This record gives sequence, C-alpha cells and structure tokens, in this order.
Amino acid sequence: MKPANLYSLWQSLLVTTKYPITSKSRRIFYNSLVHGLLKLMGRKHQKMLEKAHQQDTAYRKSTYDQKNKDLAQKLCSRHHYRMTGNKADPGVKYLDDPYLSHFRLVDFPRLQPFLDRYFNEMPEICPERPQLLTKWFRENGFETQAKDTPWIPELRQAHAFAYLMAGKQPIIRKNDLVAGTTTTNDNIGVVIYPDAQGVMAWGELGAIDKRMLNPYRITDETAHILHHGQQHRVQCQAQPKPPGFPGKNR
Repeated sequence: MKPANLYSLWQSLLVTTKYPITSKSRRIFYNSLVHGLLKLMGRKHQKMLEKAHQQDTAYRKSTYDQKNKDLAQKLCSRHHYRMTGNKADPGVKYLDDPYLSHFRLVDFPRLQPFLDRYFNEMPEICPERPQLLTKWFRENGFETQAKDTPWIPELRQAHAFAYLMAGKQPIIRKNDLVAGTTTTNDNIGVVIYPDAQGVMAWGELGAIDKRMLNPYRITDETAHILHHGQQHRVQCQAQPKPPGFPGKNR
C-alpha cells in the first residue's frame, strides 16, 4: 500500500468532520470516500475500467449493425433536412420563418472549425469556477460572515458572483466574434458547480476520463485542485499532515 494513497484516503475520511449530518454532508462523505478508495486501489481500478471498456465495445459491435447501408444513408440525410415554420405572430414583421430554415452551416464558415472541434474533442473539466468560489467562501463565510453575522443569501451570492466574474481568465478565441468562454478551455470545457451537484464528481476524479458514458478529460493538476483545494501540489506537501494521521509530519 503506497503511503500517498493511504494519505489520500485518510484525508477523504477527515472531510466528514467539517460538516453536520445532513443529506448534503452524506453525499460529500460518500463521494470523498469513493475517491480515497479508488486511490487506494491504484492500478487495479484502472485495469477494471479497461476490462469494462473492452466488454462494452464487444457488446456494442455484436448488437448494433455497423454495415447497415440504409441506416447510414438515413443518418446522412438528416444533415440536409431543415424544419420550417410558418409566420404566426402578428407582431413579427420581418421574419417569415422563425426556424431560419433557409440558413445552413455553409452560410457561416467561421463557425465550421468551432463545430468540428466541438464534436471531435473530448470535453475537459475546468477547476476555475470551484476554485474561485471556494476561495471567496473560505475568506467571507457561507452561512455567517465576520463576527458571526448571518449572511443575507442573495447578497452573499451577489458578492461571490462578482468575485467570480472579476477573477475569471478572459479568453478570446481566434476567429470568434463573441468574446469570452465559460471555462478556461477555449473550445469545450466542463463546468463544476461546488454549490450545487459538483460534489458528485468527487468520486470520479481519478476515472472520469475512462467512464463509458460522457467521459471527460481531466489533468492531474485539476484533480488535485478539486480534491485538496490547492493550486499546486507543492503547496499541499508543505502543509502538515492532519491531526491523528499515523507517521511524522514532513
């Protein structure tokens, strides 16, 4: 058993001491525990995922007819179909077809490269939003602020959102007419919402790029940020181990 994996599991278990026993704290506990257990399994878990992928691929090849020409032609024909609509709103004066069916992608050549990348690249998880919000809430509180003064939820969220918008990395993609992106990935990124259901991804940080449905790319640094709340691995190593962890502090 590697000390680093055991340490990760120990940290996951200690997470539960920070939260009261609520439904959300139970979700945090279970997902952090899964993350620690998968880290503990190490390479064995990776082999299990690879085997599951092989079995799923073999099943799909045996179940779905890949040589069905009629099906292939039917799928290709969808690219040429345009749903039309009739002008029904008397307040609309200049738009005859609300579905704009007379436009095709070829009419917008600037968008073609973006669309190609969107469908051919695996989305990547971005830690920017949870990192910024976590930093703000740690400094300003969530239920209460300085001197235990209760936060007005709407005001708290407004301040947090202002901090998020001020801290986001500004990105203007090449050949784009609309400035800004949702994540730091300039094409297709995955947003994590720690204030909503983002905690559900905790248990998959080490395997989310290998799951069979909706896989997402994730870098080691992003996984580390989402688990530890630290930007750099060296910062975490420089900190003392949690109280009660077996072994001496570095």
